[in-house]
Amino acid sequence: MELLNTIVEFSTQHKTYFLAFHILSVVVGFGGAIFVDILFIEFLKDLELSQKEASILHLLSRIMFWSLLVILVSGMGLYFGNMEKYNASPGFMLKMLAVLVLTINGFFLHFFLSPVLMNISFTQGPDVITREFRILRKIAFAMGAISFVSWWTAFFIAMFKALVPLQFVPMLMMYFCVLLFAVVTSQLAEIFLTWHAHRKMKAADQPVAQPVAVEDIPQETLQAEAKSTVDQLLAEAAPLPAEEEKPE
Repeated sequence: MELLNTIVEFSTQHKTYFLAFHILSVVVGFGGAIFVDILFIEFLKDLELSQKEASILHLLSRIMFWSLLVILVSGMGLYFGNMEKYNASPGFMLKMLAVLVLTINGFFLHFFLSPVLMNISFTQGPDVITREFRILRKIAFAMGAISFVSWWTAFFIAMFKALVPLQFVPMLMMYFCVLLFAVVTSQLAEIFLTWHAHRKMKAADQPVAQPVAVEDIPQETLQAEAKSTVDQLLAEAAPLPAEEEKPE
């Protein structure tokens, strides 16, 4: 109890600092999340990630992960600084829940999936891709969808509190429904990209018709085509017969 009173007193005295760090970390983390989504879509236009592209995404994921930790710590500082206010705020509770989901999601994404981001390629055939790799790729897409929805949820609640009049449970159900929809959509996107890549690879493997050299064509065929061309030109150049005049 004494420890709790100490935390409450410390949070109350430094509420301004907690708020400043909270806002700054939200800006950095949310901006990083937007850039990751944009760059991920841009980098996957060629259906694979290069080493440089994977390094950029890995750097941004590190920035987002540490921003999330600052958001979580500063959010707890704000909460202990005015518990009565935030206990009566379902929006704040849902926002911190979204941040907690982001932190757990970011932990696994940063420490387990980011090292294999460069292997998220769609240009390899199904005989090369193992079942474990395909599962990891699906998990990466699902975690990206969870991150996208959770960041936008936290941002929307923080910026538009007046538009969130619902109670905690209905908002929580809406949040999980949107999460489920986003995860399903991400899996459909992964399936579509895989199908599109395999179709593109099959089209690239189609044999291209090679031009036939003149010396490979039989002499009789060349003579027949030449005679036909000459006859056609003579027929076109021949004058039309004059019309006979009718007697008056």
